[in-house]
Amino acid sequence: MPSRAGVRVAAPAAAVGAVAAVAGAVLLGGCEASQAPPPAPSLSSSPAATVRGHERRAAGRDEVQDAYLRFWSVSWRLDERPPPAWQPVLSSVAVDPVLTRLLLTAERHRQHGIVRYGTVAARVGSVTVQGRRAVVTDCQDASRAGQADRRTGARRIVGVARAPVVAVLLRGADGRWRVSDVDYKGDQC
Repeated sequence: MPSRAGVRVAAPAAAVGAVAAVAGAVLLGGCEASQAPPPAPSLSSSPAATVRGHERRAAGRDEVQDAYLRFWSVSWRLDERPPPAWQPVLSSVAVDPVLTRLLLTAERHRQHGIVRYGTVAARVGSVTVQGRRAVVTDCQDASRAGQADRRTGARRIVGVARAPVVAVLLRGADGRWRVSDVDYKGDQC
């Protein structure tokens, strides 16, 4: 499995076979009428097509993972900005329904004098891309992050070390991936 910065990114075997078959069909298509007809498509493809297909899938998963990590970096630090900047900043990494939930939460935190501290460390377990939708599973480490009193800095809540998270990302018309939903599964991973 490919890995990025120590993060394991898994590719489902069925997706690998399907993309390899499509890549093989694309390479076989486009012959001129005067040439002999292409051989009947098979379930296997050339090694070169398989490598290129794998590289494209890995690049797509890398884009999704990068967008997911950017989401946490931006959203976790949102309260360091003035409220008028929240919407445009968050819109760069999130779409509804999570966008609206984050904005409402940030406003409640502001009203109650709560700020976030520390950093959330993602430990991505898998990235699955299906068209313009992707799912990231994460065993997030938030043990060095949480909520604090804005005025005194006293910590109110500390995160957990092994929190299972599933995030859905959507690819926008601009080609950028953004988080649309985050689900904390409870328990530990």
